[in-house]
Amino acid sequence: MSLSFTGPKNLGECLERLSRRLGGGETRPPYDYKDLVERFSRQQPLSARDLRKLPYSLAEGQPPLMDRPCLPQALEVLTEQLEAGRGRALGGAIYCLLRHPTSRTQGFELLRRWVEASLKRHGPRHRQFEHWLRHLELFGTRGPEYLARLLCQASSLREGFKQSRLPSQCWLLHQALVLLGGWTAVGQVEKRSEFYSFVEEGGYSHLIPRIVESALLGILNSDASLRRVPDIEAFFLKNLGHPSMDRKGLWQTIDELARDLARKWVNEKNIKLFYEHLVQGGDKHRLHFWMQYLDQVDDVRIVVGSNDSYSRNPEIRSALGREIAYLRDAPSSVSAVFLKVGQWWIVEFSQVGNATFGYRTEHKPAGFWWASSYYSIHRLKAGINWPHRVIHPARNLRDSEWRQEYAARLRVALNNEFPPAVFVPRR
Repeated sequence: MSLSFTGPKNLGECLERLSRRLGGGETRPPYDYKDLVERFSRQQPLSARDLRKLPYSLAEGQPPLMDRPCLPQALEVLTEQLEAGRGRALGGAIYCLLRHPTSRTQGFELLRRWVEASLKRHGPRHRQFEHWLRHLELFGTRGPEYLARLLCQASSLREGFKQSRLPSQCWLLHQALVLLGGWTAVGQVEKRSEFYSFVEEGGYSHLIPRIVESALLGILNSDASLRRVPDIEAFFLKNLGHPSMDRKGLWQTIDELARDLARKWVNEKNIKLFYEHLVQGGDKHRLHFWMQYLDQVDDVRIVVGSNDSYSRNPEIRSALGREIAYLRDAPSSVSAVFLKVGQWWIVEFSQVGNATFGYRTEHKPAGFWWASSYYSIHRLKAGINWPHRVIHPARNLRDSEWRQEYAARLRVALNNEFPPAVFVPRR
C-alpha cells in the first residue's frame, strides 16, 4: 500500500472536499454580525437570515447596536417576530442584555425595559423562558439586589451562581458582588470568608476596589462599630496594598471616607504590632499614648531590624505584610516606627533607651521617603543635636502620669506646632 501526499494543501480546501464527499455544498463563511449592524443602521434591506440574526447583534458593533439611535426600530422588528411566535427574538435580546459590559447607557435601559415587558407578555408561551420568568426580578430596576439575595439564600455562592444561569462576566453579577461587599461587612458576616474566596478565585479581581469601598462605606453608614475588622483589613491589604502606598493607583478609585477608615485600621494594627510585639516585653506606656491619639495619626509605618525581619512568630510575619521596610546600620534587635501627625514625622525605636525624634515634613532627613524599602538609622537620628528630640519619661510613673508627661515634652520639643486638637484624648 502506497501513501500519496498530493492531497489538498490548506484547511479551506480540505473542508470543501469533505463537504462535497458528504453530499453538501460549499461551506458558508462565519456570519458577520458587525456588518449586519452597519447595514441596519443605514436602513439597507435585510434578508430573512439577517432578520433571524438581528436579535443576537444587539451587543455587536462599535458602538453596539443597543447604543445607537436605531435601537427603537430594531426592537419594533423583534416585537413583530415575537408576535409571530418566534421566541428567538426574545432569547437573543436576553443573551445580548446579559453580556452588555455596563448598565449606564440609555440604550441599555431601553432594552432592559423591553425584555422585562416582553417576558411578561410573551414568555409564558415559550417553555425556554421558564427560568427567566421565575426570576423576572433580575430584569427589573433592582435586579442586582435580587441576585445578591438569591446568592445568599443558596447553600453556597457558587451553587447560587450556578442556579442563576448567568454568564460568568455579567453586569448583573458584577453589581451584585459589589452589593455583597457591603452586606457581608455589616450583615451577612458568616458569608464573608466564602465571598472573598469566590471573588479572588472566580476572576473578579477588577471588582475588588469597588467591593472594598462598598464594605467600608457600609460600615461607616451603619450603626456598627468602626473598630478594626481583621478579615476585611486582610482582604484589602492582600489585594490593594497599603492605602498610603498606592503603587498601582487602586486606592485612588475609592471614596475618600473609605480610604480614611482603611488607613486608620492599618495605623491601629501597626501601632499595636510595634509596641506589643516588636518592643521586647511590650511597652504599655507608648502603646496607650498613641492609641488614645489614633484619630490624629495620619500614617504609621514599621521599619524592622534584622531580628524582627526573620521572626518566626506567625503573628508578626502575617501582620508585617508586603509593605515591609528594613532598618540598616542598627543593632539587629532594633526596629523603628514612623508616625505622621499633621506636619510632623515622629520616629520611635523599639529598644528602650532610644529617644524620640521629630521632623517637620519639609525637613525630613535625606533618604527619608515614605515608600522606601530601606532606611539607615544614622539618617533617622540625624537630628540628634536638634531641639526636636524627646527623652521618654521614667518608666516607673503611673500610666496616666507617663502619658501626660510625654505629651508635655512633645509639645515643648516640637515648638507647639501641632494642631490644637492633636493631643486631646479621645472620648
